[in-house]
Amino acid sequence: MPGWKVLLLSLWGSAAAAGASSLAAQAAVSGTVSDSKTGRPLAEAVVTAVTGGQQARTNARGEFRLEGAASGQIRITRVGYQPTTVSATAGTPVAVLLVELVVKLDELVVTGTIGEAQQRSLGNAIGRISVADNVIVAPPAKLQDMLSVNVPGVRVIRASGAIGAGGTTRIRGSGSISLTNEPLIYVDGVRINNAAAVYSEAFQGQESPSRINDLNPEEIESIEVLKGPSAATIYGTEASNGVIQIITKKGKGGRPVYDVHLDAGANWLSNPEGRYEPNYYYSQRDKAVKEFRVLEFNRLRGFPSPFSTGTPLAMGASLSGGNDQLRYFFSADFNRDEGYVDYNWQNKYAGRANLSYTTTNNKFKVDFSMGTTRSRLRGASGFQPITTSILWACNFPGCEPNYAGDSTNTGWNGPGHGYQFYRPEDYYLVEAFDNVDRTTASVKLTHRPYSWLRHTLTIGPDFTNNKSSNLVEKDPTGYNAFFDRAPGYKAAAQNRSTFLTIDYGASADWNLSKSLIATSAVGVQYYYKQFDFLRATGTGFAVPGPDRIDGAAQKTAQEAFLENKTFGVYLQQQLAIKNRLFLTAAVRGDGNSAFGEDFDAAYYPKLSASWVLSEEPFLANSSLFSQLKVRAAWGKAGQQPDIFSAARTYEGKVGPRGLGGVTPQNLGNAGLKPEVGTEFEAGFDAGLFNQRVGVEFTWYNKDVNDAILSIPNKPSRGFPGFQFLNLGKVRNRGFELAVDGQPINGKNVGLDLRFTIATNDSKILTMNGEGPFFVGGSFIQQWNVEGYAPSGFWYRDVTGSTVRTFDFGIPLPLGTNPRCQGGTPIPRSSLGIANGSDVACAEAPAVYKGRPTPSWNGGFSATLTLGKRLRILGLLDYLGGNTVLVGDVTAIHTFFLSSKQVLEGTDPILSGYLGNFFLNGDANSIGAVGLFKGGFMKLRTISATYDLPDKLTRWVGASRGTLTVAGENLATLWREQKQAFGVTWIDPEIVPNRSNDAVGNFGYTQESWPQAARIRTTVRLTF
Repeated sequence: MPGWKVLLLSLWGSAAAAGASSLAAQAAVSGTVSDSKTGRPLAEAVVTAVTGGQQARTNARGEFRLEGAASGQIRITRVGYQPTTVSATAGTPVAVLLVELVVKLDELVVTGTIGEAQQRSLGNAIGRISVADNVIVAPPAKLQDMLSVNVPGVRVIRASGAIGAGGTTRIRGSGSISLTNEPLIYVDGVRINNAAAVYSEAFQGQESPSRINDLNPEEIESIEVLKGPSAATIYGTEASNGVIQIITKKGKGGRPVYDVHLDAGANWLSNPEGRYEPNYYYSQRDKAVKEFRVLEFNRLRGFPSPFSTGTPLAMGASLSGGNDQLRYFFSADFNRDEGYVDYNWQNKYAGRANLSYTTTNNKFKVDFSMGTTRSRLRGASGFQPITTSILWACNFPGCEPNYAGDSTNTGWNGPGHGYQFYRPEDYYLVEAFDNVDRTTASVKLTHRPYSWLRHTLTIGPDFTNNKSSNLVEKDPTGYNAFFDRAPGYKAAAQNRSTFLTIDYGASADWNLSKSLIATSAVGVQYYYKQFDFLRATGTGFAVPGPDRIDGAAQKTAQEAFLENKTFGVYLQQQLAIKNRLFLTAAVRGDGNSAFGEDFDAAYYPKLSASWVLSEEPFLANSSLFSQLKVRAAWGKAGQQPDIFSAARTYEGKVGPRGLGGVTPQNLGNAGLKPEVGTEFEAGFDAGLFNQRVGVEFTWYNKDVNDAILSIPNKPSRGFPGFQFLNLGKVRNRGFELAVDGQPINGKNVGLDLRFTIATNDSKILTMNGEGPFFVGGSFIQQWNVEGYAPSGFWYRDVTGSTVRTFDFGIPLPLGTNPRCQGGTPIPRSSLGIANGSDVACAEAPAVYKGRPTPSWNGGFSATLTLGKRLRILGLLDYLGGNTVLVGDVTAIHTFFLSSKQVLEGTDPILSGYLGNFFLNGDANSIGAVGLFKGGFMKLRTISATYDLPDKLTRWVGASRGTLTVAGENLATLWREQKQAFGVTWIDPEIVPNRSNDAVGNFGYTQESWPQAARIRTTVRLTF
């Protein structure tokens, strides 16, 4: 063959080969998979070619590629989403949107045993929050804010609108009357410090920081909530109040993904001059009741407002990715939050590193997780807040200028400008700081030597170092606003905690038959926690300026050290019949160092059943039920006594001639055992009308047995004080309902709705013949009484009086011969059961006036999707059935006599309470004039999220971008009670979380900060 022909054939062959290679490269189906509501890329979706069977998984960007697949049908599946089949053309990327299921039977959740369990197998309701999705459409100010409106039965009661303040978390009410009611919190399998109210020198008002808010929402993938003993049995002692599992973000397979975000916004107090109502005083000059508005008064005279607009700023970035063997997630975030007084701010730095390594044979896996947080906060309430001086401004008798003398420098014209005690400028003499360094780490080793056997070891600590300080500089002007601290004051506290988790578990699957699988699980757990507290104070500085305690004339110090250990073992057996019917039995045994020495161990059993009815033949083709699961569970979990409750203790005391000595403190109880929560719940999860409507319903009944009571010692025992005994029983009962609906699901318009409501009936069933017990303070009349809610309010109920005017330096109308509602006396107390009779108040008992915790709460949200890019979210938050004693209002009416109704004597009931106080010496009943029904509905969130155009994101080198504008606390739509005798409560969402209130049921609030209104703009880019 001629050479030129050989060359030509060779060139043709090369071209043909190249063409074939090119065609082979094009013979691939590729594209992206995203959530239909949020547009968020979905990783770990399985994509399968219907014809060729090629299969691939989406990476962190939602991308997939089926090599060698020809054009045709592909099927996409992912846990929690409806499977879908679409047509795809090789060489042309396809965009697939998956619709989220309203009932996710195959979703995996953490239950306490080894590995994760499918929802279908659980007899309990499990609350779940997709934090990663929520922070995109409604970024929270702090993590705690995400819990209340997302999970029915969970309520966070906010303490204050101050930056850094936390709140109390309640799951299915308050079960304990002596111990904490906070749930346990785990991060990636490690128990962490869950204190709802931490002592800090930077918070001297009604609010305290909550440790859960140390965590950074940007690092969290999801939160799961086990609501009570029937779900949390495996967690044993301390789990009676439920368990919150926090799962942080992990790396996903595929090329590296860079996410960055930038946030900026504004925080402010809505309409302060209108919110803080006028004060009233009796004018000696005009002989009339006059009005005074301190904020308006000072503004008109050119003084700056105490309130400003804070400008929070945040930024952060993360890197994630990996392959089948090694996956990684790294993140770093900075957040500066500013309140509506310019001396209240917080700088927070957070970092996280999560790594996962799996061997090539998939038999061994290591998961490493570590997060660290450092924050510095300047508190708004280093001393009583400026709101004190606004609420109680211009009180009797020093408000009005002395017109007969020097009217230019007295009363409101004096140096105080009409404020009660402190002026806004005085707070620049107060520097109250809270500094937190916190690190939480976990190492999880998973070994699967056989397909039917796996075992896991999880080890991890949680270290928190909290240093706080409070400096009140010596006042150089002599105004001395801060009373005994005006000569100079410094306090510093070091609060360190160490938590350690060691958790080993093993699980084996036994295929007993084709349709029957038995799963056996066993585990051993050890928990350790330690608290180390040191505090010192100094008062009296020679000159302004020193900021060290050793420069003070007088010094004091305190120290405390506490530790507790728990060792537990559990066994669990589950039977799965046709993967539709699941029966589970378990038991856990615990020993704890706080148990009495004569009590060895506590045992907590559990039984549950779950039946997926929609997969049975008789419902398989139902037009009503797309999915239906019925479930029921019964179980127990514990709550340990306080660390020294069982031990006989003594305290130091100065003895004769100044020598040291000791005195009895606590008698102790060698038989003291844990409180035991026993809970039964039943309910169903249903997907209706082809997944257009989802319903979750649960009824529960929880009894806390062996509730610990603090009983006064008899003098004959030789010990003063109290002894802790297991004598009580408390019941919590109610239902939880969540309804999800998608009434509109068009190509360009979509509407998703969610409604939740939860009820709680809380009652002390018995105190074994003891009590009632007073758990309030002074006029804060809270009692534990059999047959009523824990820490209920009890007051004499004034029904009327005859009003006469008395001379108290001013003419003061008071109610004489006041009348009260009568009642049947409760033995061994001044309380009674109201019977509707009318008696003289001197003969009347105090009657029940309400519970401090909500009896119902819930939320309603609507998400409107317009086109392919815009999503608008509106979220309502509501609660009710609780009563709050508002000290702001009580003091206006009684101590400061600065309400119009008091000074004019227009209400015989209010004047009757004052008459009881001033004329009859009843100092307790006056609290009733500040009682409020605490129900409200707020527009909690409204936001708009826009997916940036591809052309714009590509211009900055990104593959995806979103812009979100979100508002929070922008309107109060309903209040159950706005006023008490004509005086308004500033905000129905101010309920304290005091560090000295272990139970968390103290229902008294005073002077604290209203919730801030917020606007936040966030830009997110993915590279």
